[in-house]
Amino acid sequence: MKLKDWQVFDLLTVGFVAIHAYLGNFNTALLPMIQFYLISWALSTPLIWVIYYMKIGVVEFGENVRGEKFFYVIGGVAGLIVIAKMFVSAYAPSSLYVPTMSLSLGSVSVTLLNDLLFSLALVAPAEEKLKLVSHIGLGDLLEHHKRAKWLADVAPIVAWGLWHLYMSYVGVGAAWMALSAVVSGFVIYFLSYSKKIGLKSIFVAVLVHAGYNCYVILKVAGVIPSFLP
Repeated sequence: MKLKDWQVFDLLTVGFVAIHAYLGNFNTALLPMIQFYLISWALSTPLIWVIYYMKIGVVEFGENVRGEKFFYVIGGVAGLIVIAKMFVSAYAPSSLYVPTMSLSLGSVSVTLLNDLLFSLALVAPAEEKLKLVSHIGLGDLLEHHKRAKWLADVAPIVAWGLWHLYMSYVGVGAAWMALSAVVSGFVIYFLSYSKKIGLKSIFVAVLVHAGYNCYVILKVAGVIPSFLP
């Protein structure tokens, strides 16, 4: 049995990064946030593997991402950057809450590398897998409802956007920032799972989300020049 790209990614990355993040922040104020993502990943990942092999639900997500398919990832990251520029550039550097362990602003450091790896191997996979499990679970729960597919697609994305609002958006511009996060969620969804334009791959969702988070981290750290979007 040959493993898919996203399964290999799970096996190679998250154990090392999660353990590193946990041990490195064991006695710090960041530990609850680290635990949230570790628990989210630990709960959703076995479910995703079981769902994949038992072929449960109507959302297909096991396709590999190779060669020219990476253009979907690049396009998705660019799309999220444009959405943030359109909706929230006057209020914040990002549409999405981007957690970091301890970002060193203005310098390239080991801490910055930690933040990039944390986002790539734990934050983005945990959030995207929770959303996917929710899409599939709601679709199964509401299968006899006439709007089951619509509700299963929309509700987890809206909830995810509002969760980002809860985590980081307060004051002026909060409504625009929440809207921006929801729109970003739909972009990720359609690129990753739409039968018409997407690749049917959880790996696309993870890479687009992680790519955008890493862009924001590098932008705030001053690594990406300020004249870029």
